[in-house]
Amino acid sequence: MAKLTFQLYGSPLEVEAPLPTGTITAAEFLPLVHAVVSAVVARSAERVEAGIGGSPGKPITCAKGCAACCKRQPVPTALPEAEALRALVDRQPTARREELRARFEEAARRVEEAGLGPRMRMEIASTPEQARVAVQEYMQLELVCPFLENESCSIYEDRPMACRMYLVTSPASLCTDPLGQPVEVLSMPLRPITALMAALEELGFSPQHTVPLTLAVPWADAHREAAEQQYSAELLLKTWLKHLSRRIAPGAAGAG
Repeated sequence: MAKLTFQLYGSPLEVEAPLPTGTITAAEFLPLVHAVVSAVVARSAERVEAGIGGSPGKPITCAKGCAACCKRQPVPTALPEAEALRALVDRQPTARREELRARFEEAARRVEEAGLGPRMRMEIASTPEQARVAVQEYMQLELVCPFLENESCSIYEDRPMACRMYLVTSPASLCTDPLGQPVEVLSMPLRPITALMAALEELGFSPQHTVPLTLAVPWADAHREAAEQQYSAELLLKTWLKHLSRRIAPGAAGAG
């Protein structure tokens, strides 16, 4: 285990996380990132609910059974996360594996038929307005996350970073139309997945982008060679921490 210390909102946050060693893939680095994300999310949520920082306290309205963001939104998923999800699907019993893969294939088919395939690679959307239009068109497809079962996440412990960090304080009913409604999303002081993508690019990984979670497994299938690229765990950790310290949102004192 590694003990990492971050300076958030003027006070230290210590995180114990599994420390990878030797040579690893980016997907094998994710448990450490997830541990950091969990701690950062918990600290941010506590501050908002307690009203620390001058704003009135607001409860987090996300809860089990509230699955609006799982039904329409293009949850951004990086290739290491997509590879981890592909491996998770392939470890399932045959019937479950085939069911999940069929759901992913159906989502990919509908996205391609709508002409949204290339536009869902987020680096192609060159302006915020183009990205917004692509998201609006994607949401009109009403694609449900393949892992959603009975209004709940069936892979909660293995969910991608965007799922872990997306919390709201506005009424849950607004989340069915996050672009058109005043949804209040909890601000996070660090950008862990963005930092990981930047670190991988620095270490020679192919240029990074994200795709919606509904396309993750087919995308990982098509990019197995890139997803299986190996890195020094120590170097990846140092490079990730360096980029993480550069991606501090307003309100965070620093990271180290």
